[in-house]
Amino acid sequence: MTENHSKTYEEAQEIFQQIKLKFLELSKLDLSNLHVHNDWSLIPHVQDHLSFLIDQISGLSESLKDSPPPETSSEVKSIKDSFSESIP
Repeated sequence: MTENHSKTYEEAQEIFQQIKLKFLELSKLDLSNLHVHNDWSLIPHVQDHLSFLIDQISGLSESLKDSPPPETSSEVKSIKDSFSESIP
């Protein structure tokens, strides 16, 4: 099944992919001499931060929807109700 996506969705996916590739490229460098200052983080290793960011970008990309979220609690309830009714 082919889905048609908006131009904004496609651009966002492309940017997420570019960011992920750059983070992966950076994570392949020898980062052992780099650290994160303890004023900013209690996790000193740059590689740990990069791994976290890569996971976050991947999650954002996979979870991105090409429509606005429900705006009211009644819309959310309606969606939940229709979902639970479709389950046998």
